[in-house]
Amino acid sequence: MTRPALGLIAAVALLSGCHRLAVPARTAAWTLADPRGDDHGDGELLLPSRGPGPGELDLVALRAFPAAGGTDFEAEFARPIQRPDGRVISSTGEPLAAAAALGFWTFNLDVYVDVDRAAGSGRTDTLPGRKATIAPETAWERVICLTPRPAEAQARLRGLWAEEARAARIEAKASIGRAEDQALERLANEEVERLAFFPRRVTVSGSTVRFFVPEAVLPGGADPSFAYLAVVTAAALEVKVDVGAWFGKAWVEGLFNLPISPGVQLERLGGGRLNDPDQPPIVDALLDGPQEAALLARPAVLRGVVPAATAAPATVP
Repeated sequence: MTRPALGLIAAVALLSGCHRLAVPARTAAWTLADPRGDDHGDGELLLPSRGPGPGELDLVALRAFPAAGGTDFEAEFARPIQRPDGRVISSTGEPLAAAAALGFWTFNLDVYVDVDRAAGSGRTDTLPGRKATIAPETAWERVICLTPRPAEAQARLRGLWAEEARAARIEAKASIGRAEDQALERLANEEVERLAFFPRRVTVSGSTVRFFVPEAVLPGGADPSFAYLAVVTAAALEVKVDVGAWFGKAWVEGLFNLPISPGVQLERLGGGRLNDPDQPPIVDALLDGPQEAALLARPAVLRGVVPAATAAPATVP
């Protein structure tokens, strides 16, 4: 190392000893806040006894930061996010850290975005397994699904939407030949590509997770005049089979989210009501309404929030 380099390092050390080096503050385009302590869905939901603890799936804020080529979203939870470790999670011997390579494993975060703000325009369904609908006045044109296994979730959504299309045809008494079935598959693939985005650029730090959404997904970035509905579910990392079910029915319902059952559960959500298959397994939601538990009660009809109609943007150090 040359003497000039040593001089530079010494100068920096001296300055940092006298004054803390300034780090520019980041100003969010908008921030949406959610109350703490409401991570129990419709009021009866219980977290698995083997999994995330209280507060770990409690979403307290969602922020959007302008970024080159798109938007950086930042979700803040009430407690630090569990990082994946070396435990084995499947019969194949796959370690948790490999299955959840993005740095988190306990939750899915769906963000439904109403881009055009036209009542009745867009979709009012939520992703499979969430068991909620969205009010027509904030029907969505884009959904961002932050999940520990984005590639697998994207492939599974294609299959689930194709199955939904087949079920609709069967209910309408329409026959489905090979050509029709292939057309349904293509349409499902196109819809997933056009409507759904699964972030891969993800950073986890403490109780926050940041994920990048390109401008191709949200043209012009995350505009504060759009409506946003954020929904948190407990994540399932694989599709297990309930050996006690007929014909090997999938144990995990929907899109890599844990289902809900009565009582206290080890690896499912507990607190399920008897004879209520439509109870939403939603742990927390950032939505427009004063009583979240009441809004999540069946039938769950949720409404997005327009940041431009809320508080001013927040500056985050």
